[in-house]
Amino acid sequence: MSRKLFFTMVFLLLSFSSVNAQTCDQCHSDVVNPYQAGPHAALDCNRCHQNGNAHAANPQTPTGVRVEVANCGECHQLQFDSYMEGEGTDQTPQKQDEYPILRRLLAGHPFAEDYREPRSHVNMLTDFVRTSRPRSATCMLCKSSDVYWQWNNNINYDSNTGELLDQNIIVNPITCVQCHNPHVPELRVVQPALIEATERMPQTHPGKEDPMGTRVCSQCHVNYNLNPPAKGIEFPFVKVAEMPDYIVNTDIWRQTKTGGWDNPEAGTMLYKVQHPEAELYWDSIHHKLGVSCADCHMPKRTAANGQTYTQHWLTSPLNHIEDACLVCHTQSAGELQARVKGIQDEVYALIETAMNTMDEALDNLVVAQNTATVNENRLNDARENYFMAHLFWEWIAAENSMGFHNAAEARESLTRATAFASDAIDQAAQSVGNMPLPEEPPSRRIPWIPILLGLAVTIGAIAYIIRRRR
Repeated sequence: MSRKLFFTMVFLLLSFSSVNAQTCDQCHSDVVNPYQAGPHAALDCNRCHQNGNAHAANPQTPTGVRVEVANCGECHQLQFDSYMEGEGTDQTPQKQDEYPILRRLLAGHPFAEDYREPRSHVNMLTDFVRTSRPRSATCMLCKSSDVYWQWNNNINYDSNTGELLDQNIIVNPITCVQCHNPHVPELRVVQPALIEATERMPQTHPGKEDPMGTRVCSQCHVNYNLNPPAKGIEFPFVKVAEMPDYIVNTDIWRQTKTGGWDNPEAGTMLYKVQHPEAELYWDSIHHKLGVSCADCHMPKRTAANGQTYTQHWLTSPLNHIEDACLVCHTQSAGELQARVKGIQDEVYALIETAMNTMDEALDNLVVAQNTATVNENRLNDARENYFMAHLFWEWIAAENSMGFHNAAEARESLTRATAFASDAIDQAAQSVGNMPLPEEPPSRRIPWIPILLGLAVTIGAIAYIIRRRR
């Protein structure tokens, strides 16, 4: 090595011992200019970027991104403390242990054996590592903030998740940078599937005008399918009423167990719904009023020192009802809590009715499938109705608000689920007995209106006779 080259390298290393905005501005002015006008302008770029010195000396050397929440917590202590608040939340018992019927309704799917209660963002990676369900690298777009900036580089659709964890390529759960742009003080979206879904949504889409306080949550709290041909993930991004059309016109949901699987007793492939919080929330009362997810789940709070900050423990608003609900509502905390619980109890009762009706439908489907003389056309009709029952039931059962995000739609979806399951019961029975299908399937509801009218006529007739005898 020549002396000239040696001293040149020493000069470069000394020059870039502190990589600041002026250094990066030589190549990254589009990022540096807004960054210098923001609250982080005094920080060296090395604070959040790895390999900054090496990259400055040789632009071919890639930089990394420090996404750990503790890095932000050094300055944003109150937000950091609240983010860590949900770390010890219990996750037991598993849902299928508490509700054994789920083992039958989800039979053949990994959720039948491992279906845990949801926890906060700080626990995401821990819970993902613990699960016995298949662990796709694509799933980690919503489990770790180490993924979005390495996607299709160090991490891709075919990556081995165990290797990513063992090699410490993935070490952090979802952290601040998933939703916050560190260069400028604004929220952002980094989820490729949401960016794609947003680009194709029509002008009439109910989520078209969603504020960023909702959109950042829609990066993960949506129904999704893995997309093997595209080597990625796809958000259908539609309401449940539009899902039957999506299912008919899309094949990718059949190709992985995140979308479709065979239930052995149903005798057909079913669609696996995944936590459609955003979709259910659209067109609800709060949504129409412009209330964002963050308004309720991340309210402003006041610390003991009088400082106002945003709560970062992503949990039910019932855990901080004064800060989340009483900002707008005039009722007492007790009254609001009772109202929420009333809605959730009603929805849960409808979920139970749907599940019990589906359970009965499975009984009839099993009998029909084991009968040699079964009418296959009617049995297929029963299977199709069971498919729809499962879709409309799980749209609410897999959603994490117990219907509160949109109570009216939750009731409607579960009522439809029960009706489809009832039709499946009848059609499966008819497929065995070769009975002709009625033109209109009989309702399983008690016909109260005709009964009451008949009772009124009878009482009137009795009263008339008594008066005549007097």
